[in-house]
Amino acid sequence: MIIVWITAVFIECTEHEYQLSYFEIVKTGILGFSWTNEAASSAHAAALLEKSGQSVGFVGFDTGFSNVFEAAAAVAAGSIGREIDPDVVLIFRKLSKKDPQTREKALRELIALLKEKDMEMVELCYNHFATIMDKLAMDGSPTVRVLSLRAASYFISSLKKAAEKQLKVIMPFILFGTCDSSLSVANQAEAVLSENFPGEKSQQASSIFAVTTAKIAVDIIAERHNLLHAQKYDNEDSPEQRISRLTTQCLLTLARLAPLASSNPRFNEILEMFFKDSVVIKKLVKSNASVKAALLGVCLQMPDCIPVFLDTPLATWIISSLDSPDSLVATRAFEAFIQLGSDERFFEKFNIQKAVVPKLLSVIRRKEV
Repeated sequence: MIIVWITAVFIECTEHEYQLSYFEIVKTGILGFSWTNEAASSAHAAALLEKSGQSVGFVGFDTGFSNVFEAAAAVAAGSIGREIDPDVVLIFRKLSKKDPQTREKALRELIALLKEKDMEMVELCYNHFATIMDKLAMDGSPTVRVLSLRAASYFISSLKKAAEKQLKVIMPFILFGTCDSSLSVANQAEAVLSENFPGEKSQQASSIFAVTTAKIAVDIIAERHNLLHAQKYDNEDSPEQRISRLTTQCLLTLARLAPLASSNPRFNEILEMFFKDSVVIKKLVKSNASVKAALLGVCLQMPDCIPVFLDTPLATWIISSLDSPDSLVATRAFEAFIQLGSDERFFEKFNIQKAVVPKLLSVIRRKEV
C-alpha cells in the first residue's frame, strides 16, 4: 500500500499543477516523505487512484512499468492502462547512456521508429519525451541537442493540436536552442519554429511562452536551476564550461525575447526583478567576455534600458568597459554608452570630466598604439 500511496501523492500534486517528472521525483527525494499513518495515507491513495480512473492494484507489477515512479509519471500523463512499446522503452533507456554517440544514435532511432507508430503511441511517447526534453536540449553534445529539437519538431508536427498540452514544457527549450553556441543547434531550433509556427505564429508562440522561458533562464543564470549541473552521464563539458555556456545562452534568449516586454507586463516584471538582483548582476559583470556582452545585449533590447543602467551597477561598469581589450565587450559598452549619453539622467548622475573623458582618452591612445 505504500507504493500506491506514493503514486497517489504524485496524482495529488499534479492536480494542484505541480508538474513533477519521473526524474524530478527521484531527485527531490519523495522517499523522504513521512511514512507515519500509512493506513490512512493508503486509503487516501486508493481514493485518488479511483478518482483518476485507475484500478487500485499493487502498482508496479501489473501495469507494465518497472518501478512505482514510472507508474506515477504515467498516471500524471494519463497513460496508465497503455504501455510504451518495448522497442521504444529500450531507446529511452539509451538516452541516459554515458557515451554521447549512444545518446545520438538513440534519438535517431526514436525519430525513425515513431514514423512507424500510430498516433496514440506517438502521443504516449511525446508525454514521456517531454519529461526529459530539458536535459536533452541542454546536453553537452551539440548533436544530441540538434536531434532532441528534431524529435520535438516531429512530435509537434505529427500530433498538431494534441501536442499543445506539453508545449509549456517543450517550447522554452526550443527558444533556448535558437541562441545555442552551436550554429547547427541554433539553425535547427529556428527550423522548428518556422516549420511548426510559420509567419506571425512564431512571434505569437514566443510571446505566449516568454514568461515560462524567462523564469527558467533567470534561475539558470542565478545558479538556482538543476540544469546548470550536468547529468551524471553527461561529461562533455567541464562544470565551468557548462555554466558559461548555459549562462550565455540564457542571456541571449532573454535578449531575443526582451522586445516583447512592452506588450507582456508579466515578462517585463521578471526582467526588472532580474536586474534588481545586484548579487547576480555583480557576478555576471565579473564573468567572461561572452557573458558580459550577452548581459548588455539584454539591456539594449529592452524597451527602456536607461533606468536599468542607472538603477544598477551596470552604468559604472559600462563606462569602465569602454576601453576593454575584448572587442565584443567594448562594442557592447559603446552601444550602451550611446544610449546613456542620449538621456539627461545620465549627466545628472555622472561627472563626465572625471568618469567618461579619461576612458575615451584611453581608447584613443590604445588605437594610436
